[in-house]
Amino acid sequence: MLECKKMAMLKVLMGLFILTMVFIAAPQQAQAYTLEVYNPNAEQLTFALVDYNDEYSSWKVKGWYNVSPNSTRTLEFTSSTRGKFIYIYAYTSQYSWSGAAYNGSITRTVMGKSFGYYTPEEQCPEGPNRRTVSFRKWSLENDYLYWTPAEG
Repeated sequence: MLECKKMAMLKVLMGLFILTMVFIAAPQQAQAYTLEVYNPNAEQLTFALVDYNDEYSSWKVKGWYNVSPNSTRTLEFTSSTRGKFIYIYAYTSQYSWSGAAYNGSITRTVMGKSFGYYTPEEQCPEGPNRRTVSFRKWSLENDYLYWTPAEG
């Protein structure tokens, strides 16, 4: 009886050891960067961004993300572990924040509903309110960016 208990315990320990080794050896997905957006406005803030996508070795333009009035939204992007900067364009019903007056800014096409496309390979899909806007360049510090319209 004691021998059976020892064998059962040995099997459990061996199983735990194998499970631990699989967990250690399994590749962990890297967190590319965290974007924290604070909206100090009394109305919803909507923004699009351009970041580098490792899998496609290309820049991706994507939108729209919303931030409620007087609140913060934190987004984590895992598609880019090599990017050192991103581009942002944002607006409310009364204001917009673009890169029009800043060096290093880029222009890309957006539309009125959710979208995503890779540049320069693809074009923005057809859709309502399709237009070209300027995205301002922002540097990531330790894979993190805190952005608010008050910063530009």
